[in-house]
Amino acid sequence: MNELFASILTSLAVSGLGVAVVIIGLSNWLGGVWSNRINRLESAEIALRSLEKKATIDSEARKENAEMQKQLDELKHQHQKLLNKDHVNHSIAQDTYAKFFSSKMDAYIKLANLKRNYLLSIKEFVHDPENGLPLNDASTSIMISIRNTINENYIYLSNSLLEVFETWNEEFIKIDKINTIDIMERWSEFSSIESEHGASASDLANEETQLTYQKFMEDQPELWENVLNRIDSDIKELRTRYDL
Repeated sequence: MNELFASILTSLAVSGLGVAVVIIGLSNWLGGVWSNRINRLESAEIALRSLEKKATIDSEARKENAEMQKQLDELKHQHQKLLNKDHVNHSIAQDTYAKFFSSKMDAYIKLANLKRNYLLSIKEFVHDPENGLPLNDASTSIMISIRNTINENYIYLSNSLLEVFETWNEEFIKIDKINTIDIMERWSEFSSIESEHGASASDLANEETQLTYQKFMEDQPELWENVLNRIDSDIKELRTRYDL
């Protein structure tokens, strides 16, 4: 390259051009060359920085994408857990409802049968004048069975039935307490007449208790009728609701 420049300078000098002019021309030419080189270098640096910036952005984007994917996977996991939990809770709720409904129906079926037997015991009762007071122990026994069934299954019964039952039951408890105290105070009396009546003191006391219950039912029939009627109404509502 130096030999080329020297040859050019020699030729120009021989041709009569001044060295100064030659130098100025060469400077202009070299300036253009270096200017192009600098521009290309700057362009390359700008492109390199752009690539580095893009690479940085891509790296950050990949990190963000990975984090978003991680969060998405966690949300899917939590959602699946909730679905599984809801499925379990739904299954438990269904099983609980089925058991509750079954127990409810069993309680009302038992009450319906007891109520029917109670009415039949009254309808079919025949009083024997030779046996003294007309004791219908069948009806009083069934009445006690109805009372016990309601107390044992109150959680399955309607509020309407429980309301009328409690009104009746409060009066029954009063009579029952009085009767129990009376039996305890007169126990020696029952024991003394066992041989005369051919029955044990317990049987005699039980017969008197049955008479007390029967008199209570006869004195306040409307309270018990409300209970029986409410049992009928509840059963009709159940049959209508479930098309039984």
